[in-house]
Amino acid sequence: MEFTGDIPDLKHVPISGSKDWSHHVQSLRVSSDYAYDRGREFDKERPSYGVYVPYTGSHAVDEGVCVYEKPNYEGRSHCWDAGTHISNLKFPDWNDRISSVRVFGHAQLTGYKDKDFRGERVLIDHDVPDLGELAMRTAENWNHEISSLEVWAEAE
Repeated sequence: MEFTGDIPDLKHVPISGSKDWSHHVQSLRVSSDYAYDRGREFDKERPSYGVYVPYTGSHAVDEGVCVYEKPNYEGRSHCWDAGTHISNLKFPDWNDRISSVRVFGHAQLTGYKDKDFRGERVLIDHDVPDLGELAMRTAENWNHEISSLEVWAEAE
């Protein structure tokens, strides 16, 4: 079964017949669908399951961000560790597609309207369920407007 968000009570999600997931799993939290390891090229050949590409990295994102294609952390997602700098989100296919952002640890994301870290920018240091709520000068709002980004972590 494909889950695209947090499921606080799995007894309301049918499996087959009269059974439900709570007989097998009590709860589920989706932290990321997959992640992009910095320093590695984007791998278009990785296996895909529906809208998800499984995370193949050796660690979870403790200091970093996850972005989502739809508001409220729904839809396709992608995660990056602090220290990631992507000058053109066309590769890995995230240019002008980000609608919500989750921030982990002390990470911060600086998103830029244009590629190569140019144009108007936004600093995100906390979870933002809808970038449509953040106004910008050159467009109506930040929904689907980020074309390059930097992820970094502020020291405690």
